[in-house]
Amino acid sequence: MTSFNWNNIFLNNYGTPAIELVAGEGVIVKDSQGNIYLDFLSGIAVNSLGHAHPVIIEAVSDQIKKLSHTSNFYANDPSIKLAEKLIAITNFDAKVFFCNSGTEANEAAIKLSRRTGKKQLIAAHNSFHGRTMGSLSITGQSAKQKPFEPSAPANFHGQVVAITRARIKASQTLRFFKSVPPVTASLHSSPGLISTIGIGEAPIGLQGTFSLWESMQAIKDFAYKGAAHQKAIAQTSEFDWYAEELFARFAVREMRGTI
Repeated sequence: MTSFNWNNIFLNNYGTPAIELVAGEGVIVKDSQGNIYLDFLSGIAVNSLGHAHPVIIEAVSDQIKKLSHTSNFYANDPSIKLAEKLIAITNFDAKVFFCNSGTEANEAAIKLSRRTGKKQLIAAHNSFHGRTMGSLSITGQSAKQKPFEPSAPANFHGQVVAITRARIKASQTLRFFKSVPPVTASLHSSPGLISTIGIGEAPIGLQGTFSLWESMQAIKDFAYKGAAHQKAIAQTSEFDWYAEELFARFAVREMRGTI
């Protein structure tokens, strides 16, 4: 191992590694002491083509000379080609969603199941689906779940906070603000609303709200039954006026001070 103290700089997630790998080629890896190993772990099943594969080296080198990370706000040719190839290989009438990790893919699957109304998920005993909270909730190992309990109950009964945050596209600013007054009036007259306040409104393109509600059902009634908010949801899809958006809900466990 190198001279640094592993435990002083890394979280003790997997324990202190006994081996420091420094190089590899194909299925062969070498540690800092010059020992040679066969790599059966493959980066936890992600290095299926092995280490230092010449085709990968060439492809990565060529791409990094052109573009590195572009986020999902912009299209790029390699991602389009890969998505098209995945659809062709699977022969599914489907769309592609790229993820950074297995746990993020599972989070996406959980969210997609909710959107399609399929709320029951099947997971095997002793399974491991990732360390994010959603994936952890369906991991079949109680020892990995218990340190992070309690998880938020699916049907929480009590006060709930909703926080929204959005960056409005400059080209859509006027249209967006014309749609606000009916939604604001509907919000303030909604049964179950305790308090609400606008936050983060400078510069003008950044908008946010904080609202406190008596229950989760009260939020749902405002969001999905009120005509003004339903129209705003439809317009959001039609005009695509957000460059970025966030919506988060939190169960209120304790309250201090006043609003």
